[in-house]
Amino acid sequence: MDTNEIAKLSRHLEEFALPLAVADLAEPRFLAWNRAFLERTGYSEEELRALGPGQVFIQSEQPSFPGEAAGDARANFCAIAVRTTKNQAALPGHLMKSKHNLGYLMLEELNPELPAKFEQGRLVGKEQERVRITQIFHEELAPSLMAVVFNLELLELKLEAAGSPHLRQVIQAAQLLSETTEKIMETLRG
Repeated sequence: MDTNEIAKLSRHLEEFALPLAVADLAEPRFLAWNRAFLERTGYSEEELRALGPGQVFIQSEQPSFPGEAAGDARANFCAIAVRTTKNQAALPGHLMKSKHNLGYLMLEELNPELPAKFEQGRLVGKEQERVRITQIFHEELAPSLMAVVFNLELLELKLEAAGSPHLRQVIQAAQLLSETTEKIMETLRG
């Protein structure tokens, strides 16, 4: 790969947010990387130019897709652990080997933004669950609860006509059920 091709590849890698690098596994040397790769690993550009790929990552002997046919391109896709300069645990990633003996390294997305993305996903899931529960409540539970309130009000009229001493308890039960149903509806609306 000549200098112009390497420069073009480097510019292309910068378009990706994921930490990426490309290495020539035959020579062996790193050809290109993006800023995200440097930030995650702690290496400088000079260090990556001086280090061989074997000094930076540990490669699994097994393909990531065990049992695949030897000629299958996926058999050249394997797990790696990338050493960092920060004395931290190695970073998980994957290496895709091309038939031209180039290695495409991709680190898994474990970065400080991950908690924010996880929280974003959790909030989306929470909203979807709220919508689902609201739908179930309105379609299945609310009609039954309203029927109970209606029956309690009918019972209230009959007990009032009969002069029953239990009238006050039925009135309280009807009010409590009605208020609780309204609170549930307000809560589900968000």
